[in-house]
Amino acid sequence: MPRPATTLTKVSRGRLLFLNGDFEVAMLAAGAEASDVARETGVSPSTVRKWLRGDRVPRAAAASRAAEVYDRLVEQVRSAFREVSA
Repeated sequence: MPRPATTLTKVSRGRLLFLNGDFEVAMLAAGAEASDVARETGVSPSTVRKWLRGDRVPRAAAASRAAEVYDRLVEQVRSAFREVSA
């Protein structure tokens, strides 16, 4: 049975965030480590490091969760910036 387009879009986005380096930038800006991302995506820290290096891409379920983690990291950085700017 085909997956809904929204799920496929989230999976593709999650993978692209690692491939283009945006995920790593968000992690650095938020002060997150591979172990933090691993805990939220349900994989090992070494797997996250492989994604960051481009050695592997996340499987569908992990890529979808990674897209959600990325959104939270970006919001965390934006929120911190708003507090400093206020």
